[in-house]
Amino acid sequence: STQVADKMPSVGALFGLKHKFGDHKVRAVWGFPSEKIVCSLWGVFCILQQWVRIILLVSINLLDKAWRKLTCSPRKKYVAKKGSLAAGKQVLFIRHGQGMHNVSMLGWYLVDPPLTKKGEGQAKELHENIKDQIKDVELVIVSPLMRAMQTALGGFEGCTVPFHVTPLLRERLGAPCDEGRPKSELVKLIPEMADWGGFKEMPEEWWTMKCLEYDFNSRIDELLEFIASRPEKTIAVVGHGGIFTRILGVHLKNCGFHWVDFKTPASDEAATGTEMV
Repeated sequence: STQVADKMPSVGALFGLKHKFGDHKVRAVWGFPSEKIVCSLWGVFCILQQWVRIILLVSINLLDKAWRKLTCSPRKKYVAKKGSLAAGKQVLFIRHGQGMHNVSMLGWYLVDPPLTKKGEGQAKELHENIKDQIKDVELVIVSPLMRAMQTALGGFEGCTVPFHVTPLLRERLGAPCDEGRPKSELVKLIPEMADWGGFKEMPEEWWTMKCLEYDFNSRIDELLEFIASRPEKTIAVVGHGGIFTRILGVHLKNCGFHWVDFKTPASDEAATGTEMV
């Protein structure tokens, strides 16, 4: 089997990516300038701008959490009404390990941040925790964001199960950390993804640049229908906390995982979950 650890991009190689807008002209990361801040009007302006952005992002995040709490009925899972679409399937939902954006709010300004050293360790622990449960997994579906792909490679290290990458599984866009890297850049960092299912069909710019993703629920519908359309009966899905909270009605911690058994009848009990962590 491929030695995944040798191919995994280093944190240092990933951390320096600058913030990118739609035209892909590189701009400085939002926040403090890279140069040493001197006591000047420009320095004061940059600091004030940073705090205004932090307050704005925190406010948006709190409003988003409140909205999800109102719209996501706990344990009457979103997947329950989709149960008949994926009848007879078992799906293992896995959230990525700790990323640099999970350490502090300043990490929110990094575009597509990778796993931290702790996150890499969590991915290894994940492998130990699930290695006896994934013998029947026939397919791993993964988000194109780096933190999810690193977690999938670490969690399924040594396994011969095929991978399929799809932007349908990306995180809801709420900050620069949820923006992606161009397809051509991703394959340089993880060369083996060129052989994954879905890679050829993935556009160069595969993430939305909208300020708020109003069609989030429609994308979840597409994702679940895609899972349902697959011939495999046991599938692992490696993605993100926001999208999984909306699907499952429960928030997974970093490298947390949750099995869902889709039954045949289309009823409120069409999908049952077994929380493993």
